[in-house]
Amino acid sequence: GGFHRLLGRAAIGERYLLEARAIAEALADAQMMGLSHVCSAADAMLTGEWREVVSRTQRGLRVLPARSIGVTWERVLGACFELAALDQIGDLREVERRAREHLHDAEARGDLYGQVVFQQFVGQSLVAAGDTAVAREHAAASLSRWTRGGYTVQHFYALRIAISCDLYDGDVTAARERLQDEWRSVEAGGLLRNPISRIDALLLRARCALAAGQRREALVVARRLAGEARADGKVHACWIRARAGGRDGAALLGEALRGFEARGMMLCAAAIERLRSAGRDEAADRTLARLGARDPERWMRYFMP
Repeated sequence: GGFHRLLGRAAIGERYLLEARAIAEALADAQMMGLSHVCSAADAMLTGEWREVVSRTQRGLRVLPARSIGVTWERVLGACFELAALDQIGDLREVERRAREHLHDAEARGDLYGQVVFQQFVGQSLVAAGDTAVAREHAAASLSRWTRGGYTVQHFYALRIAISCDLYDGDVTAARERLQDEWRSVEAGGLLRNPISRIDALLLRARCALAAGQRREALVVARRLAGEARADGKVHACWIRARAGGRDGAALLGEALRGFEARGMMLCAAAIERLRSAGRDEAADRTLARLGARDPERWMRYFMP
């Protein structure tokens, strides 16, 4: 389904998913049924329907028998989609809790891929908790298990953890240098061709630029995000333009707030509320802390500098 959406043929992809589900029902095939729900979640990721992603992956994981042979890949894939959606929604406490459970299971069954990806989800959630030293350890440990040939999505998300830690700790120079050192690898690895990793990479670039006071560079990234088909790309472009000193900054933040609220992106919405109040909105700080950002002021150094 998702591949056809990338090709501009979303209706064809949706039809294939429905046909796959019908076949699975006719054959009483739990593996095929579960996978159809997981693939449907992947399609929702491309449009930024994060709560729908969570719902579809949970439906798929309920159908896929946990202890059966031959469904490990499908279950890991579904769990990754669910965690990615929860990260976008902003429930970082839940990301950490579920990622640790999945990591424990992956270690118990000797699943190398599962160990790498779930350790990275744990690491990213620990940035918000303020445990940057441990987050860095998780990023490094995940790559120590991974291939050294080529540049893959796992290399990029380890980079994201490291840069997030740098910005959280106030080391803007280190963050900029890391990004500059690896950006060509990000491009060469094809990570800017996939809209999921592309938007994450562009956001990382915008955050580094804003933290360094490079407003022109941030505005260039905002223009790219505004051209994304995924709706929240345009919403992110609003707050970046506002932080870069664009015209009508207050109006841009208001537009960003409405956009994030409409998409259920609670952490982003609370961060915008904090920006609008210049850090004086206690309710926004309580929401940030409840979602996992233990120190809202330091979190904002990374999240919306």
